[in-house]
Amino acid sequence: EACLKLGIHEFLIYDDTFTIRKERVKEICRLVIEKKLDIGFDIRARVDTVDKEMLALLKQAGCRGIHYGIEGQDVHGIIFSHNDHDKVIEIIRFQCGNNINMGSGHIFRMKIFKHNTRGFQFQHPVPPGKD
Repeated sequence: EACLKLGIHEFLIYDDTFTIRKERVKEICRLVIEKKLDIGFDIRARVDTVDKEMLALLKQAGCRGIHYGIEGQDVHGIIFSHNDHDKVIEIIRFQCGNNINMGSGHIFRMKIFKHNTRGFQFQHPVPPGKD
């Protein structure tokens, strides 16, 4: 509320652990909604720490965008990620269907051997959904 009095209405919460405590995030959203604060904000998050209820509350509270860290998978099927592929697709479909902008950062790693380079499948396309 103090920021609003200074004319500040846009915020960036640059903390990829912000959504780990789901009930805390939901309570913050409920307070923003209850107080009818005229704010907009973007957050950083991990896909495995959000759910549809949280996304709906974030949107209602003024969230305009979420940037996720999404890890990769090598061509041999070795996953170095905390994300479940189906969960990533589900959350992205729901979020985009509710007009919350989405960004993502990807982490890739490659081992280089004396005579062999392992390549990686960088991204999976997200098929359109009805969410």
